[in-house]
Amino acid sequence: DLDPKKRTIALCPGSRRQELDKLLPILLKTAEMLGDNQYLMPLSSSKYKETVQKTIGTSGVNIRLIEGFNYDVLKYSDLAISKSGTIILESVILGTPVIMFYKLSKLTYYIAKYLLKVNLPYYSMPNLLAGKKVVTELVMDDATPEKLSIEAKKLLNDPAVMTKSY
Repeated sequence: DLDPKKRTIALCPGSRRQELDKLLPILLKTAEMLGDNQYLMPLSSSKYKETVQKTIGTSGVNIRLIEGFNYDVLKYSDLAISKSGTIILESVILGTPVIMFYKLSKLTYYIAKYLLKVNLPYYSMPNLLAGKKVVTELVMDDATPEKLSIEAKKLLNDPAVMTKSY
């Protein structure tokens, strides 16, 4: 049911309540800024489906929720914008360009970074495994709709990126 004349973008906010509360609004604003595309949102669980539907309904963005077909959503998308997690690695395996983003509470971030001394060069599994930047990562203050939409437009407008295989 996808329109081949439009770009298809997967918006992946995660499945935990805290992620949906914090990350879904960022994705919705990003979609507003990206404009006329097809938006799909995979749902790995129907637990928060009503909450997601209500939030999407107030946004004015037309997003199709897809339950239980995460791999299909990624496979048929021209781009995925996703929270950090396994889905980033799955996108890379399926050959779908992906932008990873994430926001923790500032307190959690500072505890991990400064008290626990967690200092990784990258946050996403593909980048960690490759030891270099394979996917774009926007974390904490960089995880804004403005920066996500800029990075998404770069990828969507670069034929080399859109046809590459990881």
